[in-house]
Amino acid sequence: MRLGVLAFGWTFGILKHGEVLRNVIPFAQKIEKLGYYRFWITEHHDPSIAWGSPTPVVAVVAQATSKIKVGTAGILLTSHNPLEVACDFRCLATLFPGRIELGLASSPAGPNHSGLGTNTVDSVELKSLFGQKVKDLVNLCEGKTFDGGIFKGCFALPNKGKTPDIWILGAGGYGLDLAMKYKKKYSHGLFLKPKPESHIEKQKVYGKFKNQRGNIVISVVCAKTQTQAKQHYEHHLELMGFNQSNKDVWPSAIIGSPVECKKKILELAAEYGAKDFVIRSLIPHPEEHIKGFELLARALEISRRP
Repeated sequence: MRLGVLAFGWTFGILKHGEVLRNVIPFAQKIEKLGYYRFWITEHHDPSIAWGSPTPVVAVVAQATSKIKVGTAGILLTSHNPLEVACDFRCLATLFPGRIELGLASSPAGPNHSGLGTNTVDSVELKSLFGQKVKDLVNLCEGKTFDGGIFKGCFALPNKGKTPDIWILGAGGYGLDLAMKYKKKYSHGLFLKPKPESHIEKQKVYGKFKNQRGNIVISVVCAKTQTQAKQHYEHHLELMGFNQSNKDVWPSAIIGSPVECKKKILELAAEYGAKDFVIRSLIPHPEEHIKGFELLARALEISRRP
């Protein structure tokens, strides 16, 4: 089984942005030593998160590590120019061959950053915009030329550079369909869903994982004991502003001791036919955050493959 890490860069209102940014390098180095397979960095535009653009963070983490795959989860493509993204990640893929992963997400950066020129984003328009930009980005990353349109005569440099491994992120539905259409890997955001998926939903995703063309992103709170894990989770809820009045939108998570977390992850692996998971830890305290990944790595006996 392969395990990866999803780094959000949360400050939780108790850490400084610069502190979180500086800590991401030793954190990634520790994760690599523990045997994790990939290190993904999110893009969010919220004052509680230490970075807005994940691209420079990907670059410094890749430079500071040696084998682990490094990427985004994901670039909010509707708010970006596909040509700029393609150039950035072809450059990174050329500098760090075989290690750069470009994850793409459909969410806008905010109501005024959708690229649609409107304050409210219509879901149909958003899907259409994301689909078009994915198409353009794939073509640019793969060195294809355009006969017309805004990218006519454009090339994603460096010339003859490497192509990043492109992933489409989603929670089923449109993201999964796009991944299958363009024959790209799919990352299933199970952590985005407050309730378990139905059997039909699971089977649709299962089909994508038959040939190991995807992974599943889950939230995990792993501690020495079930009691400690629950305390970490409750602390996370408190810091993020969750309470009894909004319990229906509390983040779903696997919570427990290493043995309990291992059991639940293996159950998910069997249900979805997946052997590749990316872990989002909900533990706020930096030292306990890393400790949770250590406990999980030992419990699942992960080892990095070339």
